[in-house]
Amino acid sequence: MKTLVIFAPFKASANHMGSVALPYFSVLGASFQASDEDINQSAKDYLNYILK
Repeated sequence: MKTLVIFAPFKASANHMGSVALPYFSVLGASFQASDEDINQSAKDYLNYILK
């Protein structure tokens, strides 16, 4: 996945601190209408995403 130029400073900061910059993770359609179940499922999906 190609990193957008706008994210380059954030990626450089992450590299400087010794952390790993992961690709973004988004939850679409969640603005003001996400149920507790949706939020919990998204949290599980995010954990699976970063741990793979």
